[in-house]
Amino acid sequence: MTRKAKVYRLIAVSGLVLILIVLLSRYIPQQLISNEIRSVMLIAGLAMMMLGTLWRVVTEMNDQDDSSSESSSD
Repeated sequence: MTRKAKVYRLIAVSGLVLILIVLLSRYIPQQLISNEIRSVMLIAGLAMMMLGTLWRVVTEMNDQDDSSSESSSD
């Protein structure tokens, strides 16, 4: 696994962890995590998951383009 793959996988998994924390925080008393903080955490988690996935797709497409251009130039 390349270093890039580790980075975008880490970003996507951390977004998933934030979303799971938000879902599980409904069962925690209201004083610990307010609704405003939950909303921000949910939005940030969804954005991190989306960006991690998009970054992965773009880097894979760039790698494919690089390998196809190298093979056509040979």
